[in-house]
Amino acid sequence: MEYTNQLKKYIRSLHVHKYRQKYNKFIAEGPKICNEFLQSTYNISHIICTSEWATNSTISSSFSGHLIIVKQAELQQLSTLNRANQVLCLIDRPEKKSLTCAGWMLYLDKIQDPGNMGTIIRTADWFGITHICISPDTVDVYNPKVIQASMGSHIRHNFFTLEVSELISLEYPLYG
Repeated sequence: MEYTNQLKKYIRSLHVHKYRQKYNKFIAEGPKICNEFLQSTYNISHIICTSEWATNSTISSSFSGHLIIVKQAELQQLSTLNRANQVLCLIDRPEKKSLTCAGWMLYLDKIQDPGNMGTIIRTADWFGITHICISPDTVDVYNPKVIQASMGSHIRHNFFTLEVSELISLEYPLYG
């Protein structure tokens, strides 16, 4: 696949919430985070990387997406980071699952800061909490800054959007 202006525009559009929803994709950046997603069941449609990353990484033979090698300056134009970090992946958002909880579930209400949200996701991962429910007015869990702050923990979580009233109606024990 060619690295065209249309592809650049498409990737930059994924920095915005409404386009992540429209195209059902999100961006992950950096070697650690992209490697986490490459080893998961997430579908990666594009890997945009430097030649250095491409030669030093081990991309699975099962990867069926597009590998595009660019210069560091070109990667910087696509990045949401102040300094692009060798690789950027375009990943399909997972299909929504029905809410069933066999263990602990975390409910996050009105979290606005993407860095805080990513840190909470990473902390929940450390504690083994796999179900995270968010209120509709919480920051998008697929925001590039949330992905960055969670350091790849997304692959071990199921996300659900619920109003507090819906959560109460589920009749699970609630602790606040």
